[in-house]
Amino acid sequence: MFTFVCYNIHMKNLYYATFERGVAPVIKNIIKKIDKTAIIKKIYDDAVIFVAGEIFKSCYDPFKTIYQVLDSVKKTGMGAINVQLKHFLERKDLKIYFPKEVFSFKLEYKSESQVAKPDDALRRAVETRLKQLTKRSISFNSQNAELVFLTKNDGECLFMKKIFKNAEMAIFDEKNSYSSDVIYTLCHLSEPATNETILDPFAEKGRVSYIRSLCFKKAKVIANEKNSEFLPELKKKAKRLKEKQFSVLNYDFLDEKFPIHFIDKVISIIPSFDADGYFSSNNFYKEFFNKLYGLKVKVIALMLPKYETIDSFISEKFEIETTLSLSKCNLIKLKYRG
Repeated sequence: MFTFVCYNIHMKNLYYATFERGVAPVIKNIIKKIDKTAIIKKIYDDAVIFVAGEIFKSCYDPFKTIYQVLDSVKKTGMGAINVQLKHFLERKDLKIYFPKEVFSFKLEYKSESQVAKPDDALRRAVETRLKQLTKRSISFNSQNAELVFLTKNDGECLFMKKIFKNAEMAIFDEKNSYSSDVIYTLCHLSEPATNETILDPFAEKGRVSYIRSLCFKKAKVIANEKNSEFLPELKKKAKRLKEKQFSVLNYDFLDEKFPIHFIDKVISIIPSFDADGYFSSNNFYKEFFNKLYGLKVKVIALMLPKYETIDSFISEKFEIETTLSLSKCNLIKLKYRG
C-alpha cells in the first residue's frame, strides 16, 4: 500500500483536477505555465494529479474542478473505499480548515467503477471525525465547502477538499456557451505574452476577450463585434476589469473599413454562419484567412465546429501547430508562414 503524506512541505500541495476530454495533450504545459516548479504525477483522459504551489488554491481556474488532496492510498477492488476510510481514521496529523463564513460542508463518496458503498460503521466514524476536525456540520445543501472520497479504477484513492472557482471567472459563465476552462485552453494555445495586441474579431458577448484579459495579464485585448446588440454586454465586461486593457470595437472584421492594421495574435470562436449572415462557410474562410495573412498575424487560436476543415484555406499561409479534438468542437493553433 502506497501513501502520499509529504506533499505539503515547502508550501507544495497535491492536487487532483478534471478537464475537458481532449485537452490532455496540453494540460502539462498549462500547469507549468502557472507554476514552473509543478510536478505532474499522473495524467488521465480527463483528469490530472500534480504537485504544485499555493497559487492553485486561488488562480483563475483552467480546470472544470480542482481539489487539494489531503490523503491518498493505493487500493483496487470493491473494498478500496473501506481501506481508504480506515487509513483516514488512522491519520493523527490531518488538519482541515474552512473559512469563518462556512458553517457546513458537503461530503461525497465517489467511485469510477461502481457506486461507492462504504461500510456503515466506518462511514459513521469518519463523519464524526470530520465534524471534530472541521468544527462544522455536514449538509448535502452546502454550496461553498465540499470534501470528497474518490476511488479511481487504477487504484488511486483520494480524500480531497474542493477548491471553488474564483468569482471573477464564474460570474459570466453561461449555461448554453462553452465553459470557461475550454476558453482558457483556447487562450493558452495563443502563447500568451506581455505587451502584445490580441484581437477577437467575432467577440459576441466577449467571453474569450474577458478570460484572456483576466487570466493573462499585460496585453492589449480588443473585442470586436459587428452586431450592435452585443455591445452593452461587451462594455459591461470591459468595465469590470480593473486594468484598462480590454477595448471594444463595433465593425465587420472582414470589411475593408476595419480600422486596426497591426495585430500580434487572434483568438476567437468561429461564428455561426447562418446567425451572422455570412454567405457561406467557404467564402467566409477564404476572406478570413486572406485577411489574417495580409495583416501578418503571427499566432491564431480558433475554436471551430467539430467537423469543419480549413486546410485548403490556409495552404501556404499558415501551418497547423496544434489540434485538440473536444466533444463538441476543435481547438486549433496556427502560425504564420511568412
